[in-house]
Amino acid sequence: MRRRSAFTLVELLVVIAILGVLIALLLPAVQAAREASRRTSCRNNLKQLGLGLLTYHDSQTAFPCGGWGFYWTGMPERGFGPRQPGSWGYSLLPYIEQRPLWELGRNSNIAEANARLVQPMPLFSCPTRRHAEIIPISDKYPYLKTLKPFGSPPGLAHSDYAINSGATLIVANPGPATLAAEYSHDWPQPEGTSADPATQFTGISYFRTGTPLDRIIDGASQTYLVGEKYMHSEHYLTGESNADNDSLFTGFCSDNHRHTRLDLTLAADDSLPASSLLAQSRFGSAHAAGANMVYCDGSVQAVSYDVDPLIHYRAGHCWDQGADPPQ
Repeated sequence: MRRRSAFTLVELLVVIAILGVLIALLLPAVQAAREASRRTSCRNNLKQLGLGLLTYHDSQTAFPCGGWGFYWTGMPERGFGPRQPGSWGYSLLPYIEQRPLWELGRNSNIAEANARLVQPMPLFSCPTRRHAEIIPISDKYPYLKTLKPFGSPPGLAHSDYAINSGATLIVANPGPATLAAEYSHDWPQPEGTSADPATQFTGISYFRTGTPLDRIIDGASQTYLVGEKYMHSEHYLTGESNADNDSLFTGFCSDNHRHTRLDLTLAADDSLPASSLLAQSRFGSAHAAGANMVYCDGSVQAVSYDVDPLIHYRAGHCWDQGADPPQ
């Protein structure tokens, strides 16, 4: 008699079980490799932003101003510095090989200005969190549909990175009602002071003010320049978070500026309630171990979520010189 060889049902089940175990063992390794790649891409983004900001500094003798407030976006006619209502990210465009994008909207061309606002920028996106894409405008923020001076975009390109605005919490402001009101507007002051912001704010970029390197007394290698900003994952793609509703080209706002006050410790995404008011003011990340930060000398470091709050505070303060922080 000829014998027919075949798997028994038991043997088949054993093979399937072994394959399941092998796949279960391999998946974490594959996921870890993918996250390592995404984390490296995020670091590279920050490295390029840091180099661009240092090139900007060499040309303009200071880091970019933060713009005029969350009602305003960029205007190429106004160049660079205090008279530019757009964000530090907008001012940076010519220094990261994006001058044509910076030029859009010249001569009050509304269609071009709106095209800029919806232009995704992979350089400003952390791939662990989300891809560069257009985020819808939430009905909670109707002003975003009529951005000054002439924006009416269907959606907005956002940023996962924020510039260091220091160790004092600075409340956002819509900015002046018109271009003519630039000099008469009551510009916000850093918390706890009524002094001129050019001498009192402690970070790199602020309303109409950018810090030069020679004022970073604590050392460029010890001071944050730009880092990942904290977010809650439920709002990655909704545009509903007050800390991630504006364009990356919008003037001074919590979307594009973060702080290091002692109670604004570095945080992992989702570690705070989505409704937390202080969440919108701190640095943070979607990476498991810590946030990537680029320092004022252009170096990029991963900062652990367990970093001492005092060290984090001082890294955001350009000239604390080891002094005790305010209580």
